[in-house]
Amino acid sequence: MAAPVWPSILPQAFPLASYLETLPAIVIRTKMDAGPAKVRRRFSDNVRPLKFELRLNASQYAELATFYQNDCAGGAIPFVWNIQDPELVMLYPAKVVDTANGIVQLTMRFVSPPKRSILAGAVPTQAPQSLSQVDLDLEVMI
Repeated sequence: MAAPVWPSILPQAFPLASYLETLPAIVIRTKMDAGPAKVRRRFSDNVRPLKFELRLNASQYAELATFYQNDCAGGAIPFVWNIQDPELVMLYPAKVVDTANGIVQLTMRFVSPPKRSILAGAVPTQAPQSLSQVDLDLEVMI
């Protein structure tokens, strides 16, 4: 079964204002009775934590909720996101699918459910004008 694909109705790039990427912690430190701690690699395949927020209207949020709950089985199934970002081409050279346009295909997974808050001044009953801020906590499968 093919992995679900990030819906086209949703933003197709990471918003830089709220983008937070963390390099993975891939080592284990073991304290010794004497001398320096021993350090070893925990694993070779790892994930890269990624957090950001999206501004979505009511129909986009409904699509995200359906995608999370149904397509990704509440976060149990990874999904594919084709992102156009030249900086990501440098970070993930093995994931580039279109060098000319700077498109990278990342396999991602939800770490926690999306968190929604209605923005000040938005009226939740007036879709599609109402705007929500949705916090996403994802991990890139490297």
